[in-house]
Amino acid sequence: MLKCASLFTREVDYQEEALSEILSQLEQKIELLEHTVGILTCHTEFIESGVMQYISENLPFDLVGSTTSSQAVNDEAGDLMLTIFIITADDVRFKPGITEKVQCRFYYATVI
Repeated sequence: MLKCASLFTREVDYQEEALSEILSQLEQKIELLEHTVGILTCHTEFIESGVMQYISENLPFDLVGSTTSSQAVNDEAGDLMLTIFIITADDVRFKPGITEKVQCRFYYATVI
C-alpha cells in the first residue's frame, strides 16, 4: 500500500530553517515505510540560494524534481515555494533516474 504526503517551505534564504520546516511537517504527516521517494518542485531561487541542495542532502530518501514558476499545495499557493510530494511503501520500490532531454510541442487552440 502506498502512503503520500505533501510538504512545503517558503524559506528561500536560510537553509537550516527551510530544512527544519520540511522535517517538522514530515514528522507530523507521515511515517516513512521501507521504500520512499520524494518529488520536489521549486522556484529557481531555491537552487540559486543553495536551499534545494541542502534539503536534498539532508533527507533520508531520494528526490527527483523540476523547477516551476508557481505552485500550490496544502491550501497554500505562490511563486517562491519549494514542495515535496512524498510517496512511501513497504511493497513498492522506487528508483530515481535522469532522462535525456525531452522535446515538447505546443499546440494552440483558437476560440471562435
